[in-house]
Amino acid sequence: MSASILATAGLALALWAVLLFRRAGTGIPVHHRVTSLVTSGPYRWSRNPIYVALILVYAAATVALDTAWPLVLLPVVVAALHHLVIRREERLLAGLFGEAYRDYAARVRRWF
Repeated sequence: MSASILATAGLALALWAVLLFRRAGTGIPVHHRVTSLVTSGPYRWSRNPIYVALILVYAAATVALDTAWPLVLLPVVVAALHHLVIRREERLLAGLFGEAYRDYAARVRRWF
């Protein structure tokens, strides 16, 4: 797969996800106050489409640089993201939205 296809897919997915947050009038959990639980669009398939998008862009950079060594680091990056960011966000969302978030988390995968 070409770098431009991966980058375009990643950027499009991130834009779509961010636009849904804006449309719902809520902030992105890492950066702003959260007022709504977004479950439509790519959030129907993944609880973390923005992070999936960032991984696609990371993969695009790896392909563009024509080197495989960054792929060796990708599991470390994903593990750090999971333990340092996603778990914190999930606790925040469970605290804010209670049963609604737990139901959502039970039916939608963390990744795709």
